[in-house]
Amino acid sequence: MSTYLLERVRLVSQAKGERNYHIFYELVRGGAPDLVADLGLTALADFKYLNQSGCYDRHDGVDDADQFTKTTHAMTTIGMSDDEQTAVMHLVAAVLHLGNLKFEAVPGHENNASRLVGGSPATTHLCNLLGVTMDSLEKSLCTRAIKTGRETVTASLDVKKADDCKEVLAKTIYGRLFDWLVDRINDSMNYEDTSVPDVDPTLRFIGIVDIFGFEIFPVNSLEQLCINFANEKLQQLFTKYVFELEQDEYKAEQIPWTDIAFPTNQLVLNLFESRNGLFKLLDQQCILATGTDAALVRSYYNAFAIHPSFTATKLQQGRHLFSVLHYAAPVVYTVDGFCDKNKDHIHDEAIQLLSSSADTFVNGMFQDYFMLQVVEDTPSAVNPNRPRRSSGIMSSSVVMKFQRQMGNMLEVLQATSLHFIRCIKPNDELTPLAGVVQAAQISRTGYPIRFPHASFQWRYRVLCPMKLPPTMMVPFLVNTFHLVDPADPRPPIQVGLSKVFLVFSAYETLNRESDRRLARSVVTIQKMARGTLVRRWVKRETARVVVVQSLIRRFLAKKMLLRLRAAERRRQQEQAEELVRQKLAQEKQAQIERDLQAAATATAALLVAKQREADALAAKQKQVDDEKERAQASAAAAAAMTIPSKEDEPSASPPVVPVVATNPPSGRGRSSYFNPQISFEQFDDDEEEYEVKWEQGMLGLYFGKDDVSGLPVVRRIHVHLSQCRDIRNVRVHDLLLQVGAKRLGGHETLRQTLEYLGSIPKPVVMVFQRNGHETAHELADNEFEVLWGKNEPLKVSFRMSMDHQMPFVSNVLSQVFVPTAQVRSGDLLTHINDKPTLQKSQVEVNRMLTQEPKPCVLRFRRLEPGSEPIPRSHRTSYTDYSSTKS
Repeated sequence: MSTYLLERVRLVSQAKGERNYHIFYELVRGGAPDLVADLGLTALADFKYLNQSGCYDRHDGVDDADQFTKTTHAMTTIGMSDDEQTAVMHLVAAVLHLGNLKFEAVPGHENNASRLVGGSPATTHLCNLLGVTMDSLEKSLCTRAIKTGRETVTASLDVKKADDCKEVLAKTIYGRLFDWLVDRINDSMNYEDTSVPDVDPTLRFIGIVDIFGFEIFPVNSLEQLCINFANEKLQQLFTKYVFELEQDEYKAEQIPWTDIAFPTNQLVLNLFESRNGLFKLLDQQCILATGTDAALVRSYYNAFAIHPSFTATKLQQGRHLFSVLHYAAPVVYTVDGFCDKNKDHIHDEAIQLLSSSADTFVNGMFQDYFMLQVVEDTPSAVNPNRPRRSSGIMSSSVVMKFQRQMGNMLEVLQATSLHFIRCIKPNDELTPLAGVVQAAQISRTGYPIRFPHASFQWRYRVLCPMKLPPTMMVPFLVNTFHLVDPADPRPPIQVGLSKVFLVFSAYETLNRESDRRLARSVVTIQKMARGTLVRRWVKRETARVVVVQSLIRRFLAKKMLLRLRAAERRRQQEQAEELVRQKLAQEKQAQIERDLQAAATATAALLVAKQREADALAAKQKQVDDEKERAQASAAAAAAMTIPSKEDEPSASPPVVPVVATNPPSGRGRSSYFNPQISFEQFDDDEEEYEVKWEQGMLGLYFGKDDVSGLPVVRRIHVHLSQCRDIRNVRVHDLLLQVGAKRLGGHETLRQTLEYLGSIPKPVVMVFQRNGHETAHELADNEFEVLWGKNEPLKVSFRMSMDHQMPFVSNVLSQVFVPTAQVRSGDLLTHINDKPTLQKSQVEVNRMLTQEPKPCVLRFRRLEPGSEPIPRSHRTSYTDYSSTKS
């Protein structure tokens, strides 16, 4: 990148409707709040350098805050550190604060001395950002050291000169910072500066020159004079390339052509650049100690009184005005401030102030300022090894520096192949600019479209069926597509030595026909391609449909197979149950028959016994009768007596045996933790809220979530697993309201509540609300419960007991683990989380053990010794179940 003609005047003054440089608005609107506060920046309207034109927003709709983010990202991309970026923003903010400095005259001073207005926040922020003191800042802006021989005299500056010095300092800081940034960008790209005279001739590059346009304002000063001079130089370059080179190309290609007269601005350029031109006379006045703007304008009137491009009426001469007849339009200039602006010399005191700054960035930027001035004013002394600079600066006057930069830029432009983009700024009165009409005339009378022979043949090959040379191809195209226009005397196509020239109408016709044929070919290709793609798509989708159909059929067949298997299992189960019922019925019938046979046998034995007893009684009776006959005296009495049989004697009642209940074995039955001293009648079941103190160990409650209130609700109570003394006071369906000092809410999940219960230190007091009357289930003497925790192996195998129709423990794999410490072989598994296992199949019991949420409570029943179910080989075999991690 190279800098040409930096418009530094825009920094201190802007025209109506124009903005200052974008970076100021971007920093104020897009900087971080901490950075903006640290820089002392406020609203845009608070700064003199931003509020002069009344324009704060961009007309192209670009957001300044978003653009600041892109700017800082670009700085990071070229390798600038955060400290360097902050230092750059400090100098940008310093320029804004410098514009807000105000001066006042020192009362009673004979030389109209000036001083800074005290108490201004801008002064404080400026000193902090530049790293200088307020006294040194005031001295550098309000005084000037003048050397007279060997002595140095300090002269005081009035308010106007101090303000001018301030503006020169602002432009110097901004210009130096601008050059530093351009150098950093070039270093990051490893760019060879093309603005220096000794550029490598073999260097190849593509450049874009973006320069300000022609300016006409109500008041035009030295800035507009320099800008319009630059546009005059570029207009001369444009005229040379557009008019002279255009006509020379027709002649070189041997195309019939009539020369067209075009305007030239050489007279205007001579007015500026001649030995006694505008710029030379201005420099002479600036060299003179007595030089003034009035003397300058008088020298203009005398030197250019008869110049065709310079005019000054009597009225303009009275107001120190003059007009220059530029190629675009006449412009009236005022010479007020020409001499001061042309000097644009910053005092040595100001540079010394910046070079002695406490800020290392500012100090380093201005430490070699005077050395760069001397080196850059002498092009022959340029050191190729020093850091590359964007352009030469700091000549003896503004116009000399401007002319030198303009000359360097034109040397680079003339050594390249140029392409022009003419921009016409719209306004209320559009005046035809010099050269534009003639350029349009050349384009209309000439051939604006041209191709090399090979490019022309390649571009329009679709319109010519045969491969012909351009001399034969052009007549074929002209006759085939009727390119001759009766209203235009020019041939539509001309064939030169190396190029083919076309009028615009012929170019449009050939392009239209070429596009039409290409469109037909494209449609044919698209049709074939789309057909191929559709056929591939149909084939692919058909394969996918087949896959989906096979999966659906497989799923349906698998589902039907599962139903058939389930039906077969039910049939086999029903058949087995029917066989069992038949077997039981047969056994019952056989038992009845055996009982009847035993009863018949017993009846027969009883009848035989009675018969024998009757025979014995008859024999005895006979003996008695014989004895009675011998005793006649007692025969009559004996004949009337009846001897009773044993069947007539009353039967004796069997003895009553008292039944004494035995105590439950130790370790079995009721929990040993049961405290008989607690009277449970002392708790009132009808109270609303009650407290339960949980001291340590296991609580023994199973909670769920209440559907109405969302609070934890008691679902089950396991007294025998609990180590809480007050557990018997809790009822099923009671609500848990409070744990310690924390009041539970319905928005909390049950998981959160349980985690809080597990993490809170013990002992803790819990508050319940009575909502149910169902007490805890009391275990029988031979029942006990085991808690199976989450992620805990059970290490127990189960088999089905056909006699009890429920699972029993067939094997205890390990007695080390706590859940199985009191379980032994032969114990019946009666409940899983209060769900009975009676009449459940082995598959259902395994499913319950697997799917029930952990931790879960397993209830066992301990049978009397000798009555435990023993696995036998002839019984139906079930797969042993061993619980693993859930």
